[in-house]
Amino acid sequence: MKDFHLTESGRKLLFLVGRFPLDGISREEVEGILDKSISWEDFLKASLKHNLAPLIYCNLKKLELCEALPSYTIDVLKGAYFSSVARNILFYKELYQIIQILESKKIDVVVLKGAALARDIYKNVALRPFGDVDLLIKADRVEEACQCLEDLGYKKNFNREFNVLFGYDFPFIKFFAHQSLPVELHWNVINLDLTTFSFDVDEIWREGKVEIRMNGTKMYVMKPEYCLVHLAIHLSSVKHHFEKLIWLNDISALCYRYKKDFDWNLVVDIASRFQAKTCTYISLLLANNLFSATVPLQTLERLRPPSLIDFSLRSILTEEHLVNGLSNQQKRALKYLLPDNFKGRLKLVTNRLLKFKDFEKNKEEMKKNAGR
Repeated sequence: MKDFHLTESGRKLLFLVGRFPLDGISREEVEGILDKSISWEDFLKASLKHNLAPLIYCNLKKLELCEALPSYTIDVLKGAYFSSVARNILFYKELYQIIQILESKKIDVVVLKGAALARDIYKNVALRPFGDVDLLIKADRVEEACQCLEDLGYKKNFNREFNVLFGYDFPFIKFFAHQSLPVELHWNVINLDLTTFSFDVDEIWREGKVEIRMNGTKMYVMKPEYCLVHLAIHLSSVKHHFEKLIWLNDISALCYRYKKDFDWNLVVDIASRFQAKTCTYISLLLANNLFSATVPLQTLERLRPPSLIDFSLRSILTEEHLVNGLSNQQKRALKYLLPDNFKGRLKLVTNRLLKFKDFEKNKEEMKKNAGR
């Protein structure tokens, strides 16, 4: 997708009609923005890039404002909505089949991120597009789970040489099947080599999951407090760098869904123990400011990092930068701002130096082996 630059009025419209739920947004408020100059080409590019197009179409229909936008713009948004419907229905059919075969082998599964959120939080599979399914499996059952997927026709896409070359041991295996959704089998939800977070996957299995049923199929999802911290870690990771607004919307939707039952003390406790206070703070702050997430101010205060870190994060993660994209320099700065303490930042520097040495050493060894 080509670069775009959405102006202030376009960004305001994106945040108003690209949120879930739409509560408190009036037709008149949105109409007031439509009267201003908006590049509809850039608006479409931003909507698609941030995976908000299906949600925007649904909200415009609720507000009865589809006819107020150019017909081409509405046609693209409508197409994205129905494409998401068809794709996600197919994906869930495949997911149920995978869960059932794993259940038959008594292999417990925690469904992560998009596939868990679309039905359980958004309550409409069209509103939350997802490109693959992430499943958490206990480490000692991964080999059996892999065999189950292979029995269903899936094939591993696991480049071991890449891992060896860069000195990483990624905690997942990706599978593909013809005309089916990609599936990632995880035995941990973060890569300890690439992060300073200490997400305790054993704690998820002990007390951080809850059983649900989708279409009669038993599966687990994370409890909302654990899910929130995991989403914050995911969107702020070095791989993603707050790349898609749908991830902030996920946090806002989760807060709305469980607003009466959320244990905010537990959120602070989990974030503290998992060394993820700073990323949880900035994720909640942005979800609150941009999508009106219901976050207690006291919780934000308890999570807030030192003033200089807070100021720096706010300066980088502005509305304009989040919509139009962060520069490489800003991404590098985030990498060292998000750890909770100096020890975490030092770990990143040390890992970078060690991995570079591993890279050079492993590259030479692979060249020698290739020449034999």
